[in-house]
Amino acid sequence: MKVLFLVGPTASGKSELGLRLCEELGAGSQNDRTGAFTGEIFNCDSVQVYSDLNIGAAKPSSSDLQRAPHHLYSMIDSPDTLTAGEFARLYHAKLKERERDCSLAITVGGTGFYYQAIEKGMLEIPASDSKIRNEWEVLLKEKGSDYLWQRLKAVDSDAAGKISKNDHYRLVRALEIFTATGQSLSDWKKKHAENKPPFPYPLLKMGIDMDRKLLLKRVQQRTEQMLKLGLIEEVESLLQQGREEWPPLSSVGYYEVLQFLKGKISSKDHLQESIVVSTLQLAKKQRTWFQRDSEIHWLNPDETPPIDWIRNQLNHEQSSSSAKNVT
Repeated sequence: MKVLFLVGPTASGKSELGLRLCEELGAGSQNDRTGAFTGEIFNCDSVQVYSDLNIGAAKPSSSDLQRAPHHLYSMIDSPDTLTAGEFARLYHAKLKERERDCSLAITVGGTGFYYQAIEKGMLEIPASDSKIRNEWEVLLKEKGSDYLWQRLKAVDSDAAGKISKNDHYRLVRALEIFTATGQSLSDWKKKHAENKPPFPYPLLKMGIDMDRKLLLKRVQQRTEQMLKLGLIEEVESLLQQGREEWPPLSSVGYYEVLQFLKGKISSKDHLQESIVVSTLQLAKKQRTWFQRDSEIHWLNPDETPPIDWIRNQLNHEQSSSSAKNVT
């Protein structure tokens, strides 16, 4: 099995491209010498994992589901939630389950933290200690963030250099970790980097780099379509089930509809505009996250996918992985 990460901002066309790659890279088996692949789609979107979120989650349509096998969609029921670490375990278990029949796992989504968890694992730090955390929060109120930052600098200069004095949560958390464990946050990260196992399959990363004007148009069209399909009614149904405090409802689209239903957004036109603005803000964050990864090969969405190049890259990743395993 080989794995392809297909990343990029929301509404950029990742799902459709993933399906095209499944079809155009061809059908084959693990031992097929023609270079063809048996492709399947694996979700990496933190909203599409929930069975009760459909319209606002922009899940694959029934016709999409017929074009290729799909995995890790609609697997969590409300009021349950899923952490990145739990998702990573489910993802790798599903890869293991499918590796006999699937030769190319096309992993599609825009949740950068999920990708990080499945590729690099989760940093295992002891759970939060409320007593210690409260002590540092009291000091924050009494002496200010500069005092806490100086305390952090004294025990973990690397972390202090990466945490803003205005980022109170991360300041308190880093000091809490050191107080509770006797080891700095940087020490925990170093230990994780040294001990984490390598990603178990040959991996190619690709992303869609979309012009902002084109992305705006796509977001506007998708938002309008979601509202026509019944996004408001979908949220109303969840509220009737007592799900107002369910964390996934704070995601883009659902949060704005909640505000509309509470009377904090005055009209459906303003609701649509608010969803578009929030979606573009999310897209900007996603773009910033993924652009930090120098291993991602960026594609222009207006061009035909370079199928032969992708096939060659996947085969190269297989060769590189084999060489690494030999050494």
